[in-house]
Amino acid sequence: MENLKDKCGIKGELLISLSDVRSKAAQALERAIEAARLRLDFKEVRRLLTELNSKFLVDQFSLSNIVPTAGRTALAMRLAGTTTYTSILNYGALGTNNTTPANTDTTLGTESYRKALASLTYSANIAYITQFYTASETSGTFSETGVVIDGTASANTGQLFSRALVSVTKTTSQTLTIDHTFTFS
Repeated sequence: MENLKDKCGIKGELLISLSDVRSKAAQALERAIEAARLRLDFKEVRRLLTELNSKFLVDQFSLSNIVPTAGRTALAMRLAGTTTYTSILNYGALGTNNTTPANTDTTLGTESYRKALASLTYSANIAYITQFYTASETSGTFSETGVVIDGTASANTGQLFSRALVSVTKTTSQTLTIDHTFTFS
């Protein structure tokens, strides 16, 4: 018999990958990923990202993130029939603030770049969400990342669903992939 005292929750993990795209083969993969992303062909995005990172990876690390109260509340509202938010994640963001994530967060500390998500899939009780940034669209040192529900292309829009501190320096010859895994237990 299951222990009914076990807590339910959302566990967030990130895998961050930087790949060098100076070669023609890597650039072709980068273009193919963007084309698949625009077509919303998430299976193809995942396949191409796996190929890119297996051949051209220069750095990779993993870490945990938090799902602040605002993100959990948006899900609870939707489950209860309140349609203020769709509860669909649609944008990923990068920022430069290194303040420790807190349950009270509603935005990144200092958002500096935002882009529509590259892939959204799930299997059973696990959601797989991917941010993908091409070599040419952004560069710099980023200290935070997050994903939002119902955001627009404008900074600090939508409902923050997750936030994590990172330490990533991305050049204009690298792609950045941030794979989020959210496990609902």
